[in-house]
Amino acid sequence: MAQVIYHPEPDTTAETTQYGFGFIAGEPTKVPAGRALDKFKGNPFFEVIEDGEADPNPPGLRAVHVGRGTYAVVYGDKDERVVDRLSKEDAEAFNALNDDDKAAKVEAMKAAA
Repeated sequence: MAQVIYHPEPDTTAETTQYGFGFIAGEPTKVPAGRALDKFKGNPFFEVIEDGEADPNPPGLRAVHVGRGTYAVVYGDKDERVVDRLSKEDAEAFNALNDDDKAAKVEAMKAAA
């Protein structure tokens, strides 16, 4: 798992959420290996500090921002998409659930699609 530090431009907000991870300017946030970490590595506003250890507990189900105001439920450290087209409110509600409830919610969303 790596640590990522947000370095905003002057006169911009000191907090941001990117790819489902919250950042406060200058403070490290742990980010597991995967597509999100790869995107942070290519972004001049984020500093990635690798620690060389693999995450023994890769992330489970979580809702992340995928662009243009839409969210998706992804799984694992490779951010495998499970469900698309969630609103911000639905994504926030999903992330507040425990792991068992998240799994049940995903099954319900797949059945409704």
